[in-house]
Amino acid sequence: MSVQGVVQTVSPIAIAHDLLSDEYATWSVDGAVFIADYLWEFAGEMGEPVEYDRVAVRCEFSEYVSLDELASDYPDDTDVSDGVVAVLDSGAVIVRPDYI
Repeated sequence: MSVQGVVQTVSPIAIAHDLLSDEYATWSVDGAVFIADYLWEFAGEMGEPVEYDRVAVRCEFSEYVSLDELASDYPDDTDVSDGVVAVLDSGAVIVRPDYI
């Protein structure tokens, strides 16, 4: 049995706009653009299309306004204030955008 469907290529701007229109999420404009750019670059690095699902994005990504807020959610993990990217003991990957 084959799965059939329609595939649409969307730009990072379209992804960011869709994330911002998600009534169940509270992304900032910078956060939505960062996630959209990340997904776009990830697809490019993979060399194949990536399925975009805003519900999955909402479940897989979190946005913090400060490292203190992050630390309150992961109190037992390593200090992430020194690195741009850190993998915490819990398995969470922290990406620190350039604008922070």
